Amino acid sequence: AERPQAIIVMAFGPSLLPFIKAERAQIGVPLYCPGIANSRQLIAALGNEARGLGFTVVIPYPFTATLSLTRDFRKTMATAGIPVDYDHFFGYLNMRTLLAVLARAGKNITPQTIVSTLERMKNVDVGGYTLDFSPTNHHGSKFVETVVMGPSGRYMR
Repeated sequence: AERPQAIIVMAFGPSLLPFIKAERAQIGVPLYCPGIANSRQLIAALGNEARGLGFTVVIPYPFTATLSLTRDFRKTMATAGIPVDYDHFFGYLNMRTLLAVLARAGKNITPQTIVSTLERMKNVDVGGYTLDFSPTNHHGSKFVETVVMGPSGRYMR
């Protein structure tokens, strides 16, 4: 069989670690993973073998302060003494989204009012990142970019 030019991995979690190690040892082509696979624990466990991994991410790059959202996040993380990473940024963005929903939901908040409020949120700016929901779109954003793991566990755009 011919050697592939790259491998697209549709997995995440603990099973990804032995797969990446085996791929690096036996095939050695670029690997592209979903953004959910780029956890700090996986990158730490892979060490230098993480270098060159590509990740498709659906949230902005949290390692620079180019958006007010990332500036706020970085300030919050610095205050808490926690390193900036995608895992925490995803949670932070979810919290900011929930706060935007709650601010619009009214006084009698129920699961139904949260869903209906979210579905009416069109082009809501949360610090340079636009949320756009509807009854048929629960993703909230069309943002996608690819980042690559560089030397010393640093993400590169």
